[in-house]
Amino acid sequence: MRVLRGADLLLAGARALQWAALACWMYVALVGIIMPQYLPLRFDGSLPIRTDTSGEAAFAASTCLLALTTVFGRGLLLSRGSVRVFWSVARSLALHATAGWAYISANSISHPGTLHLPLTHFASWPTEGGFAIGCMVVAVSSLAVYFGLKPGVDDSA
Repeated sequence: MRVLRGADLLLAGARALQWAALACWMYVALVGIIMPQYLPLRFDGSLPIRTDTSGEAAFAASTCLLALTTVFGRGLLLSRGSVRVFWSVARSLALHATAGWAYISANSISHPGTLHLPLTHFASWPTEGGFAIGCMVVAVSSLAVYFGLKPGVDDSA
């Protein structure tokens, strides 16, 4: 059994947080799809945060943590150059943009009347429909970068 220490332990903790954040967002997304009337309510009686706010924070945290753990977990930042960093960030953006698009797509089936409404209570823009279009653009662009910058490419030459 390998005992994790130092940077490996920190990386393992960041990966666990990334998956926990993704699970939190998936829970909130399901609530939004199945029971949207509960989104403005508090996530838990002990936490002073709305359910939809916790989902937004979890989505952002999961996106950032996936990119960071990929970069640092593979030693890409220190040893392999910027191409691999862009590749890792592109992968993270592609996965999360696709998840955002899938969430809005499911929403459009369960309650299509909300596509013209703001995505979040923080701002009046973007609307749910605009967010879905933006997610698709980000996903396609990120996938083009992801597949265009193959991990074996050496940018030091």
